[in-house]
Amino acid sequence: MEKLEPWIEELKSKAKITRNEEWLKAQRMAKMKNPLDEALKKGKPVLADFGRGVCIP
Repeated sequence: MEKLEPWIEELKSKAKITRNEEWLKAQRMAKMKNPLDEALKKGKPVLADFGRGVCIP
């Protein structure tokens, strides 16, 4: 692990990162309001049940 982190940092320092701002803006605009994201923004505890309701223990 101690050799991995410096290697990752080296890769990040050499990488050329480009962003397609137009595409990102279009994706943000097309994104539907996610109820979980909206709840998390309120800063209160959130309980999310991702079960199907048919999986009874």
